[in-house]
Amino acid sequence: MIEEHLCQEWSPEQISGWLRKEKDLRVSHERIYQYVYANQRRGGTLYQHLRCQKQRRKRYGKRDRRGHIPNRRSITERPSIVQSRCRIGDWEADTIIGKGHQQALVSLTERKSKLTLLCKVERTTADAAKAAITSLLAPLSDHVHTITLRSCAYYHLGQRA
Repeated sequence: MIEEHLCQEWSPEQISGWLRKEKDLRVSHERIYQYVYANQRRGGTLYQHLRCQKQRRKRYGKRDRRGHIPNRRSITERPSIVQSRCRIGDWEADTIIGKGHQQALVSLTERKSKLTLLCKVERTTADAAKAAITSLLAPLSDHVHTITLRSCAYYHLGQRA
């Protein structure tokens, strides 16, 4: 059953949740990963169906794996008017990563009006996201004061603040 779902590109987390909900079986996602890697050591191919093909490393302690933006400004430093949501033109940006980490959606939401703009990007690169944000906001350039990104940094008037 686990192998069947792995071959359908289900993640170990999804399989664990499905087993708990549908079959009332409690199998942790870590145990499924251990099973997959044991299968790999025996010459099996289950590991090829995992979404993440990175080399497995034992984790010690916590470490933020995301990239760090140099000289970024904290979200706590943005103007208080942004927090109050009393003007139009303060935007929040985020990305929604697709299956296989190949494509993504760039979402922009205006904080006061809740207007949401979406754009599909074919590659998950900073340049692709920047181009998508620029094209989405170009017609509304008079109504852009700040952009707060998911990484908790903010941009002011289209330039890095």
